[in-house]
Amino acid sequence: MPLTVRSILGKDGLSGCKVYAGHNGIDKDFKSISVLEITEKKMVKWMLPGQVYISSLYAIRDDVPMQREIIQIIAGNDCRGLILCHLDYCLKTVDGSIIKLCNELGMPLIIAEPNRSYIEILSPIFERVLRGDSNWSKSNFYYNFRRDVLDLAANAKGVHDFLSRIHELFHVAVSHFDLLVHPIYSDKPQKAVEKESIYIKKNMMEIRDHCSYGNYYTWEESGGTQLIALVNNSNRVYGFIVIDPGESVLEEEEYEEFLATLSFSCTMLGNAGQNSTDVLEQHANEFYTSLFSGNFTSNDVALKRSQEVGIDISKADYLLVIDLCNLTKEFKIKPEKVHRDVCIQSIPVILELIRFYNATNLAVFYEGLIVVLIENRGNRIDIMDIAGRIAEVCAGMGEVHVSVGISDMIAEIVTISKAYQQAHFAASFGEWMPQNPQILRYADVWSLDFFWKNPNERELLQMEERVLRPLVEYDHFNESDLVVTLKCLLLNNMDMKETANRLFIHRNTLLYRKNKIIELLGYSPFEVPYVMNMMLIVLGGNLETFDRE
Repeated sequence: MPLTVRSILGKDGLSGCKVYAGHNGIDKDFKSISVLEITEKKMVKWMLPGQVYISSLYAIRDDVPMQREIIQIIAGNDCRGLILCHLDYCLKTVDGSIIKLCNELGMPLIIAEPNRSYIEILSPIFERVLRGDSNWSKSNFYYNFRRDVLDLAANAKGVHDFLSRIHELFHVAVSHFDLLVHPIYSDKPQKAVEKESIYIKKNMMEIRDHCSYGNYYTWEESGGTQLIALVNNSNRVYGFIVIDPGESVLEEEEYEEFLATLSFSCTMLGNAGQNSTDVLEQHANEFYTSLFSGNFTSNDVALKRSQEVGIDISKADYLLVIDLCNLTKEFKIKPEKVHRDVCIQSIPVILELIRFYNATNLAVFYEGLIVVLIENRGNRIDIMDIAGRIAEVCAGMGEVHVSVGISDMIAEIVTISKAYQQAHFAASFGEWMPQNPQILRYADVWSLDFFWKNPNERELLQMEERVLRPLVEYDHFNESDLVVTLKCLLLNNMDMKETANRLFIHRNTLLYRKNKIIELLGYSPFEVPYVMNMMLIVLGGNLETFDRE
C-alpha cells in the first residue's frame, strides 16, 4: 500500500516534527524521498514527480523571495511535501509568506527537530517505501536485496553490530577502515588486516580514482581475491571496505550492489549522532568559499558569518596557500580526490605548529589546497620561516613537490579574497621551480601577475615604491647610487665589466654595491623570479625618478 505524508509524521526521524502549513495535502501518497540542497532553477532538470524533499535551504536562508520561488518550482513538479532540517542552525525561522504559500499550494511544510540529520530522517522512510510495494520488491532482486541490508543497518546498534550480522548472513569476511586507513572493524585475522591497510595506503590514489565512478576495486593477491570499495556519499569519502568473498552466498554479478549498499549503510551508521557537527562543518566550508571568492560585501557581514560558524578571522594578517603539485599532474584527476588524504593528515600538525603563536590561526582544506591564515601583528614571527616549516610538514606526509605562496599583508577582512588570489598565484608559479619545497611571496612574482592583468601606471608606481624603498632610503641617507647601479646592471644583463665602465667605477666597487643591494633587499634581484619584477620597473621607465646620472 502506498505511503502517505501523514503515515510518516511523528515516526522515526520525524518524531517531534511539526506541520507548519499545507495540512490539506498530508493524505497524498508519495513515491520516494530525496535530499534537496541545490536551490537553483536548474534543479527542475532532474526532479521527479511524487517526491517528498528534505532540505535546510541553507544557500538561500536569507533570501525569502528565492525561497518562495523554489517552493513554487518543486510544487509545480508534483512535490508531495517539504521537510525542513536544522532550523536552529540554518534558516533560523520560517517567514510568514512561506507558510501562506504552502497553504495555498496544498503542499505540506514539515519542520523536523533541529538535531535530526538527513540520514536519520531519510533512511527509515526509504526503507518503508521499499517495503510498501510488495510486487515491486519481489520482482526486482536488487531492491529486495538492498532492503534486506538496509533492514540490518536500521536495526543494528552500530557499525560493529551491523558488519558482524553481514558476515553471518552473507558469509563474507569484512574489514572497515577510516579515511586514514585505521581499522574500525574486521572479522579477519590481524595479519590480514595489517596487510590490507598497507595495500590501501600504497595504492590509495589508484583505488580512489577507480572507485570514484561507483565501481569496486579488485585486488588479486596470493591469498585470493579481495574487493575494495569506498565508504562515501556524493560529496565526501569516509573510509574503505574490503571484503573477502570466501564462502559467500552471493553471485559475482551481485557484488557491485552489495558493496554500494554496505557503503551507504556504513556512512549512515558512522554519521549517526554527529549531525550537528556535520552541519556546522558544511556551513564552515560554505563560509570559506564565500570568504576566498570575495562574496562578502563588508567586513561586518563577513564577521557575522564567521561568528555563526565559530571562526575568528578578525586578526588574520597573511594568507598562505600550500599546493601539493605533482600529485595532480601525475594522476591527472581532480585535486580533491588526490590531495585529501595528505591534507587531512597534514592539517592537524600544521594547526599545532601555527597555534603555538596564536590560538586563532587557521588551516583549512579548500579546493585541493591547504589555506593558512596567520596573525603577525608587530611582525613577531618570520612568515618565510613558518612557511618553510609548514612545507616540511606536508612534504613529510607523502612524496610530493610542495609549493607555498604567501600573500601581501591583509589590509581588511574583505581583502582576504585578494590575498587568496595572490598566494594562489605565487604557489602556482612556484610549482614550476625545481627546488622542493618552493616558497614564494606574491611580492616575489607580482610582475608576472601585473603583465597578465595589464596594470595601470599608478599600480606600477606603488609597487615600485614598495620594492625599491630599502635602496631609495639607503641612497638618501648615504648619498650613494644603489638604485642607479641596480638599473645599470639589469639593462646590461648583469655584465660586471660593461656596467662598471658605464658607471665609471672600479669593478670591486660595483661588486660591493651589488652585494649591498642584495643585503638590503634580502634577496638577489638579479635571479629568477625576482629579476622579472625589477625588469618590469626598468622597462616601465620608472627608475628615471631615482636616476642621479
